[in-house]
Amino acid sequence: MAAMSDNPINQGWDIKITGPNNEVENLLQLKATTTASHVKEAINNYPEIDVVTLSDLQGQLSSINSITS
Repeated sequence: MAAMSDNPINQGWDIKITGPNNEVENLLQLKATTTASHVKEAINNYPEIDVVTLSDLQGQLSSINSITS
């Protein structure tokens, strides 16, 4: 099950994915921006949380080692 955070300015994550026993399987942070620095900051601050962003930024983010296609 996936659920949005109740807080629109939640620290770290926006979507929580839980498993069948209500355990946290994954956290996602959404970045609807064309500014690569916002995405890089999120990755640096919360390296354990996946960041989902616009495909427009793909070329701009290639310098970050943890990004894969």
